[in-house]
Amino acid sequence: MKHQITGRTLRFTFNNDQWNEHAAKWPIKEVIFFKNAIVLRVEPPPGSNENENVYAIGMDGHIIWRVHKRHYVYPDSPYTKIGKEGNKLLLFNWDGFNLVVDTSIWKEIGSCYQK
Repeated sequence: MKHQITGRTLRFTFNNDQWNEHAAKWPIKEVIFFKNAIVLRVEPPPGSNENENVYAIGMDGHIIWRVHKRHYVYPDSPYTKIGKEGNKLLLFNWDGFNLVVDTSIWKEIGSCYQK
C-alpha cells in the first residue's frame, strides 16, 4: 500500500492506478494499516474536549469505526498514541486510559487506566 499524508488529507492506494482520499477534521498525526481498514489518529486543538480522535476508514475512504465517547478523568483527554499488536488496535489517551480493539470485528475488548 502506498500513502501520502498532507495536513488533514490522507491519500492511499492498493494498486498503482486508483488513489482514494480521506479528508480529516483535524491534522492527521498517526496512521496504522490493517487488513480491512486504515486507522487514523488526528489531533484536535487543545481545550476542544474532542476526545474521539481515533477512527478507522475502509478501503473506500469512508469511516467504518470510531472510538466511543466516554467519561475521562480530565475533560480534554484526546488519544495521544496508537499501536498495533496482531489484529488488535491499541489506544492510549492523555489521562492514562488504555483501550484495546479487535479490528476483525471492530469491538472494544479491553480497557484500563495505567499510571
